[in-house]
Amino acid sequence: MELFFDLVAVAGIGQLTHLLHRGPSLGDVGLYVVLYLAFWMVWACITLYGNIARDQTRVALMLAAMLGLGGQAWTAAVLGLAFAAFVILAGLWALTLLFGFVPRLMTEAAAGADEPWQRIMLTHCGITGGLATLAAGLGLALDHAHGHLSTGVGWALCGGAACYFAVIGLSGVRSGAGWRWTLVWPLPGAVLAVLLGFFAPHLTALPLVGAVAVLVVWPLLWETWAAGKWGNSSGPDRPRRVPRGSAA
Repeated sequence: MELFFDLVAVAGIGQLTHLLHRGPSLGDVGLYVVLYLAFWMVWACITLYGNIARDQTRVALMLAAMLGLGGQAWTAAVLGLAFAAFVILAGLWALTLLFGFVPRLMTEAAAGADEPWQRIMLTHCGITGGLATLAAGLGLALDHAHGHLSTGVGWALCGGAACYFAVIGLSGVRSGAGWRWTLVWPLPGAVLAVLLGFFAPHLTALPLVGAVAVLVVWPLLWETWAAGKWGNSSGPDRPRRVPRGSAA
C-alpha cells in the first residue's frame, strides 16, 4: 500500500511546484517550503504508522489520508480530477493486493509448487512499470486540467493502465485463475484502455481520467461481488488457497 501512498505524495508535491513556475519571488519560495513541510509531515506520519502497525493497519485510515494529502495540494478547479485520480490509485491498490497478482500466487494451482523467481520479478517489473507510467500520466493530466491533452499524455495514462491490466491478466492465467477470469476484466480492461488512448487527444483531462477510473472501479465491483461481499450474494466460485503440504 505504501507504493500507492507514495504515488499520491509524488503527484501532490508535483502540484506544489506550480508555485515556482513563473520566476518565483522570495514569498513564493517561502510558501512552497511551508506547504512542502506540511505535506511531508503528513506523509511521514502515515508512512511510519503503516510500518509500525503492519498487518493491523487500518486501510480506511490510509485511504482517507491519501485523499487528504492530495487535497492539500490540489485546488478547487481540479478537485474533480483529483478525486478521480484518487479513485484510480486506491482502486489499483485494492485490485493488486486483494484480487490481483499477489492473491493469485496463493491459489490452489500455484500452491503446489514455488513460482520461479524470474517470473515473479518480471511480473513485478511489468506491474510497477504500468503503475508508474499511469501515475506520470495522472500528474501530466493535472498539469493540463483545463484543456485537451496531448497524444503523449493520453498514452502515458491509458498505456500505463493497459499494461497493468495485461500483466495482471497474464499472471492470473499462469497462476491458475484461468482464461475465464482473465476474460472478465483484465483483458477487456486492457483493450478498452488502448481504445481510450486513441481518443485521448480529443478529450479534456476530466473525462479521460474519469473513464480510466471507471475501468478500475468496474473490476473492483466485480471482484467484491464474486467474493460474496454484497450482502447475502454469493459470486462465482473462485480459486481458493490450499496450504502447502496439504493433501490434494
